[in-house]
Amino acid sequence: MERVDVMNLGIGALEIDAGDRRILIDAFNTIMKPIAVLPGDVLLFTHDDGDHFSPEKLPVVKGMDITIIGPPSILKPILIQGKADLEQIEVLYTNQYQEPSRISLDTINITCYHTNHFNHWDPIHNSYLIEVMGKRLYVTGDSIMTKELAEMIGETDAVICNLVDEAYLNGKEEAAAVIHHSLSYLLKIRSEGKTKKVIGVHLLDFNWSVEADDMKKLVDEYQFDNIIIPVSSKQKITI
Repeated sequence: MERVDVMNLGIGALEIDAGDRRILIDAFNTIMKPIAVLPGDVLLFTHDDGDHFSPEKLPVVKGMDITIIGPPSILKPILIQGKADLEQIEVLYTNQYQEPSRISLDTINITCYHTNHFNHWDPIHNSYLIEVMGKRLYVTGDSIMTKELAEMIGETDAVICNLVDEAYLNGKEEAAAVIHHSLSYLLKIRSEGKTKKVIGVHLLDFNWSVEADDMKKLVDEYQFDNIIIPVSSKQKITI
């Protein structure tokens, strides 16, 4: 079975190296310096919060072999900015009463789940199951992985989840407590999520979360080998 490499580019931005194609998730936002796109890239967005989506930071991809996928809220901003042609954009949305929506691009299958943004915010929010090269990766975006959702998704090779604590975000909790709260959440995903690996992100380049190094140190102290905290945007995680 072939391998898939995952990198946390910063915040919740991900690069998934899927052989001949890359999947870039939430990689064009108001915080990060944009990376160069390549022919064949799939640009996937979970929602339109600025730390996940910025049409201004999106390069012009008109005429390129590039597909943009995301919720309805990304469509008009991209077209107004003239960054892509309409036929390059695939809108995925599933409300809570519908079956998940799906799209296939060559050997990549993407299933969209309607999920609620944590911290009591309410944008249109998608989470995704990505099936590529024999691997199944679930990307939570800014949502909570629940036991009910895990049952629906089934077994996965990795769950990639964003670690943003509401109390810490609002200045009501100390970092020392928050990293333990986050570890408890990661352990819950590991036990209920039917997954081989749990990857905690949204800690790099984000001033309102705990330090990735501190989070990794706690995980390493307990020797949880299948819980991974990236501490560099160049760190490759092989799935």
